[in-house]
Amino acid sequence: IHFILPAFNYIIAISNRQAEYIADQYGAMASSKESMVNSLTIIEDLQKQTDDNEETSTLMTLLNEHPPTHKRIEVIKKSINE
Repeated sequence: IHFILPAFNYIIAISNRQAEYIADQYGAMASSKESMVNSLTIIEDLQKQTDDNEETSTLMTLLNEHPPTHKRIEVIKKSINE
């Protein structure tokens, strides 16, 4: 029974990550793809600063539930070229 909870959490994490890609696309449609990439780049820079720091902020802990920011940027940049 101990393996059920981690498996359940894994399934939830995967669905949350897919939802985040969809939300990124809606954000890009609502503003612009370029501004969405710029926003994600700012988040990525903040993540790098936090990684260099031993303290982890609450914001960065929450962002860990999202897909890697560089992958989110790649997906939006690919959609720019389409």
